[in-house]
Amino acid sequence: MRNLAWVCLISAGMLPGADLPTKAHAYLDAASGLVAATPPEFQPGALLQLGSVVASYDTKRALVLYEQALAAGAALPTQKDYRAKEEVQAQIAA
Repeated sequence: MRNLAWVCLISAGMLPGADLPTKAHAYLDAASGLVAATPPEFQPGALLQLGSVVASYDTKRALVLYEQALAAGAALPTQKDYRAKEEVQAQIAA
C-alpha cells in the first residue's frame, strides 16, 4: 500500500520543490484514493474526516467525499448487537 501512495503522489505531479499547500492537497487526494483499500467499517469515517479537511479549500470535492461516505455507510451490514450502519449514517448527517 505504501508503494501505491508513492505512485499516487508521483502521478499527481508531486515534485520535491513544490510548495507546502500543493503537497498537502496532493497527499489528501492520494489518501482519498486509498480509502477503498481499507476495511469497509473504516471507509465512511475516513471519507468523512477527509471531507471535513478538504472543505477548507474545495467545497465541491468535499461534497463528493461526503456523498461517498454516505454510500459507504449505507453498504455496512446491520447486525442485531452492533448498529454500525445507523451510527455512521447519524454521524454523517450531523
